This record gives sequence, C-alpha cells and structure tokens, in this order.
Amino acid sequence: MRPIATSSGDRNVRDDWRSVRTGLRALTVVAAVSGLVGCAPPINVGGARAATNIALQPPGSAINAPPRVGPVTIQVRDYPPSPIVSVFGWAAAQTTYGLSASVRRDGALIGDHQLYVNTYSVVEWRDFTRASAPTRPFRLTGASRDPHNCHGGGVCSPVETFGARIPDAFLRTSRDSLTVKFSGRSASDVIVTVHRNVIDAYLAAFDSVTVALRKK
Repeated sequence: MRPIATSSGDRNVRDDWRSVRTGLRALTVVAAVSGLVGCAPPINVGGARAATNIALQPPGSAINAPPRVGPVTIQVRDYPPSPIVSVFGWAAAQTTYGLSASVRRDGALIGDHQLYVNTYSVVEWRDFTRASAPTRPFRLTGASRDPHNCHGGGVCSPVETFGARIPDAFLRTSRDSLTVKFSGRSASDVIVTVHRNVIDAYLAAFDSVTVALRKK
C-alpha cells in the first residue's frame, strides 16, 4: 500500500481535497485553520499505544484539550475492496480523541458521526452508561478496533476507541465547540471538548468526500 501523503502549513483545505475528488485514495492532510500559517507538523506518536500517554485531569474534569486554534489532522481512508470510505479529524496536538464517519460508496453517511475516545486513556470507560452535551443526550458506542489506525504515514489515530454518536444536524447547527460528558455507575465523569476549528475542518473534508462519491 502506498504511503499516505502528508501536507502542512498554509495549504488551503479545499485545495488539498481536490486530490480526494480525483482519486479518493487514503490521504492525510494537516490543515492550518483560522489563519494559522507555518505550523509544526502533527505529533508522530509512532504507534497507537504511545498515544495513551495523555494525562487526565482530576475526576469530573475535562481531558486536557489542545488550543482552540491550531493545526487539524484530517484523514480519508479509501480502500477499493471496502464498501465504505472513512473520514477522521482531530487536533494535531491531541490524538486521544476526535471525530469520524463512515460513508457508503453512494455518498450516504452510515448512521451518525462519532466522537471517539482512546480506550487506553480512560481506565473506567466500560462503566459509562451515558453521554450528553449540555443540551441533549447522545447514544453511546461500544468499543471498536481500527486495523488501519496507523495507515497515515506514521500519523496514528487510536487503535481502540469508545465514544458517542453525534447526529449530523446537531454537529452543523451548533456554532460552538462540542462538549460531551461521559458518566455512569461508579466511573468518574470524563468531559471531552472538540473545538470548533476541528469540527469545521472535519465537516469540510466530509462534505468533499460525499460530493466526490456521489459524482462517481
């Protein structure tokens, strides 16, 4: 399999996604957002388990979040034998969690978007029974493993995750960052915040992929 191309700095997200429209091959883009130019490349964790070395704050508080403005890593994973194309987006400085979606070959979203969190970073994740934003609850997802988590030229997403299902309309209509609290039973609450710059870059990539697939 060919290595996934990596781009960083002041390249425009839309320009980067022209290659998606023509090829739809596995691709990694590190997008500079909100006018940030010349940023450092994403952290190369060298393997999924290395990404677990993200300390949690005291119980009931949030996972350490990256700055609100910074480089965003976008991955599109398209393997011709597969009936789906996957889209991932996360803050380059924080590989513990992010957003993902599975898209059919006709461009349709399968289910909802997912806010995923590395299982290795939250010891009590199996005890969670609820996921919610300040304004609404979300459906929890069970554990899932990603055999292609490091097929990004060394830029890895977590190999095993849990998370919450985020409806497309909710992700688009809110202009704020996405904050989700995981709680339940004896587990300490864990709060995850995905800043708006990550959401916007992720949705731009997702929309480009769905348009490209519908045109095929």
